[in-house]
Amino acid sequence: MTRERVEVGHAGDSLSRATASSSITTLRFIRLVGEVAFGLLLVLGLITPSWRYGPFAWLPLWRYQELAGGPMTVGVANLLPLLVVAGLTTGWLARHGRNRWRWGPAAVVLPLLGLTIAGLLNVDYHNFRLAFIYGGMFALSWLVYLYVVNERPRLLPALAAILAIQGVVAIGQFVNQRDLGLGFLGELPLHPLLEGNSVLWARGRPWLRAYGLTAHPNLLGAMLAALLLLVLTALGRFRGARRAGLAAAALLGAAGLFLSFSRASWLAFAAGLGVWWLMARFSRPRESGRQRVRRRWALAAVPLLLLIIAYRDLAFSRFFALDSPIEATSINQRLHDAALALEIIGDRPLTGVGLGNYVDAAERLDADAARVHNVGLLVTAELGLPGLLLWAALMVAPFWLLVRKRGNADARFAFRHAAAQLAPWVAMLVVNTFDTMLWLNSNWQTSILFALLVANLVQPIAQIETADYTAFNALESPSM
Repeated sequence: MTRERVEVGHAGDSLSRATASSSITTLRFIRLVGEVAFGLLLVLGLITPSWRYGPFAWLPLWRYQELAGGPMTVGVANLLPLLVVAGLTTGWLARHGRNRWRWGPAAVVLPLLGLTIAGLLNVDYHNFRLAFIYGGMFALSWLVYLYVVNERPRLLPALAAILAIQGVVAIGQFVNQRDLGLGFLGELPLHPLLEGNSVLWARGRPWLRAYGLTAHPNLLGAMLAALLLLVLTALGRFRGARRAGLAAAALLGAAGLFLSFSRASWLAFAAGLGVWWLMARFSRPRESGRQRVRRRWALAAVPLLLLIIAYRDLAFSRFFALDSPIEATSINQRLHDAALALEIIGDRPLTGVGLGNYVDAAERLDADAARVHNVGLLVTAELGLPGLLLWAALMVAPFWLLVRKRGNADARFAFRHAAAQLAPWVAMLVVNTFDTMLWLNSNWQTSILFALLVANLVQPIAQIETADYTAFNALESPSM
């Protein structure tokens, strides 16, 4: 009888272990599916100008005659966020202890949460289109942010794919001076003589600026500048084929950045590179073989340098031909829109005009008004001075965290790790000074990009695929 009980006990233990093993395997599979879905969501989201057409309308599940201002086809790709949520939830269930869920440092997450709440409280819910669009952008931003911070997915392959795709399309558009017939991917109709397309004037004729798979060259430039800085800070951590693949994608992305002819994006990329170089120079001792590495990089960059030299006069026209009709009109319009924004702020300094209502308010003052090209002015005009304070707190948060960290950590060590976090952030600050292309709720692509940059402050993307992320985070502070 005793032996039978022992055998039954062993059988029960074996069954429990088998059940537990099966559960762990299932959880791992769901998390893997979630990570793959997240990578696909990033790639498709950042190469699709609109969710109404392109990949998100393929293999339709539902069709709407009218949804948020126009017809809508809901394709299979719209299920990707649900798979990401499943992976995030599974990861939360699989983790134990005090690190089961991470929000990030309070200095980062509280202003971000405050901006979200302020935005949602200031949406006109009688306008279904505005409520649907802005609610969707906030939800997408938080999904991207929380997934990166908690699941630490390996994003470099997805980011490299985006750089390569956008770079190749941008090169093709500029060389052909028209669209490439990629309407099935959401590419816009493009031609230098097509009204509404963004062009520059050089060599006695208009030149189409590269759009890539975005709604505007400035958005293409801002996207590529931010992604390049996220990828470049990781290049030194790899060798062999992975490093070569990342470098090739970066060169294509850099070509696309140049051909966007976006002044703000060029300045942003230069500022980010400057921050990265200065912080790396301060933190790293001299290493043997550095001259050899520099020669290899110079050789790899030759095609990009030849492209820049070949079209240097077009680039110079963006800075030194400001009296041309195209450039003068653009600059005067921006200055006029800034003046209108200040007038709107003066009328409603505390409450603002409401999220998404800026253009309507500006058009009441001037029928030709457009969205102001400065995030600080836009946020203040829509959300009032409380929104401005929340925005300013979020913008300075990474610098405050770094200064605070220097008091209890080696400065060189802190700077070496913080360079990968601050370089893209500085680029974002520069872009948003002259435009709104890297802001939380400009459109769905900018929502994804902004969330990635905020998540990069908490969980450096460049370090996820190495052992570094387990050792130290230069901006880490007690998380919520």
